Amino acid sequence: MKNLNETVQVTVTAIDNGWTMGEELVFKNINSHITLADLAEKISRTKCIPINRMKFKLPPSKSIPRERWDKSISHFDIRDGTLLLVLEPTLSGCWQWHTIDYYWNQILQKMVETVTKAGDDGISMDDLKELIQFPYPMRRECFVSFVRKYPDVLHIETLMHSGEMHVQL
Repeated sequence: MKNLNETVQVTVTAIDNGWTMGEELVFKNINSHITLADLAEKISRTKCIPINRMKFKLPPSKSIPRERWDKSISHFDIRDGTLLLVLEPTLSGCWQWHTIDYYWNQILQKMVETVTKAGDDGISMDDLKELIQFPYPMRRECFVSFVRKYPDVLHIETLMHSGEMHVQL
């Protein structure tokens, strides 16, 4: 007979279109007999994501159909006391793991690090674009417009003869 008080750790990674949306969400000491639907409810309360917009997978890509959400998590692939799950939006871009401000700050930090590494001469806007990829929810944001939002941090210099832009701190 299985121990009804058995606990596991559940690690959830949010992925949208192959892009990891942020750090993993870890639930420790979860009763292994709660259902996947109960776990979805916990995630919904923690991250404010509508349950009907969630899709679970077992890594790397085995989908868990909604009909199986009423099964206890002990029915899934628990290894060394840990259940690894991938959580995806049912429709790409319909929710985010963090606020858009979180992603803006993350990109700004990466830009500052990249420009700092480039030295006193800075880096060309084209090179910066190539090195810094916007996360999925920001793909519609214009790269140059984003850099111009932070004039106190990043300085843009445009060479009049070539039109080339350089970014400096």
